[in-house]
Amino acid sequence: MNSVSSIMCMLCIGILLFGIGSPVLLADDFQVRVVGVVEQASDSVTIQITEIVQSPHDLNCDTVTLEGIVPPVSSGDTLYVSGEYHSTTCVISVEETPSAVRIIPPDATSDDLTQSLHCTGRILRIFEMEGEQFFDISVTEVFVVTYQEQEMCATITVKVDPVAGCVEEGLEPGDNIEFFGTYDESLCMGSLDWYEDYLRKERKTGISWILVITGCVGYLISRNR
Repeated sequence: MNSVSSIMCMLCIGILLFGIGSPVLLADDFQVRVVGVVEQASDSVTIQITEIVQSPHDLNCDTVTLEGIVPPVSSGDTLYVSGEYHSTTCVISVEETPSAVRIIPPDATSDDLTQSLHCTGRILRIFEMEGEQFFDISVTEVFVVTYQEQEMCATITVKVDPVAGCVEEGLEPGDNIEFFGTYDESLCMGSLDWYEDYLRKERKTGISWILVITGCVGYLISRNR
């Protein structure tokens, strides 16, 4: 075995050992997604957790302080929070993304659409009706649709406000978007009923795949030297 192969082997073993040991070493700090009600909005923001959306472990704190960039909030607001939970200090360090902390509208209700849909499309029209906002979206590509019994709708109308999910700001007609949410094929309607649902500008992934493929090729070349 030559020196390059030996180094690659040792590196793989090191990554494996770190992967096995890291859950134990980092058990006090882990990523969570929660929903809570603001108890204190001045100085530092404190929330009372009402729902755990995602967490690898039980949370020992019902009330937590948010650290990081938090938008202006008021006492009584309901927040969706994504960040790193610190069990020893009852703190959540929020991620530096626009959707890390967002206010859930108090009048957001579920539309009880029974299907799930993940697709890309193009915004045709933005309009309001009875105090709610909707996007007409021309469907470009469908990744997932559950319980499908009819042909996919060419155009869907998606409710975007008030909803529990995340809608990227600044979307306009003509934008290419990615939608992940609920769907009803009989009505050609969509919504963002769940906290993890989203409607955002379409992300291009070509560069990422190039980097992955380049890395794999480089590793194979080093093995054969």
